[in-house]
Amino acid sequence: MNLILARHNYPMIVVHNRKKIENVWWYDGEWIAFRTPNYTKLLNAMRTNPMLTLANMKERTGISVTVIQKLLSQLISKKYMERGEKNGNWRVFVAQ
Repeated sequence: MNLILARHNYPMIVVHNRKKIENVWWYDGEWIAFRTPNYTKLLNAMRTNPMLTLANMKERTGISVTVIQKLLSQLISKKYMERGEKNGNWRVFVAQ
């Protein structure tokens, strides 16, 4: 893209943002912003260890089990993740 713009004498502006945005993830060609950092904590824990149980998620994230269950149901309903049928691994489809 930048090479095409440079060949046609369009000015190129590169903007760097040093502030890391924690609650923004990439899914299916668009950016998704979650309202709370609990989603990010949970998704990062499941990406690093897909075999986590609810108790392990609670230990790693510090989020209560009932909140984890609500977050999981919302993430699964929006197809951002799923639980594997064969071995029970979590499959996270969003990327940060």
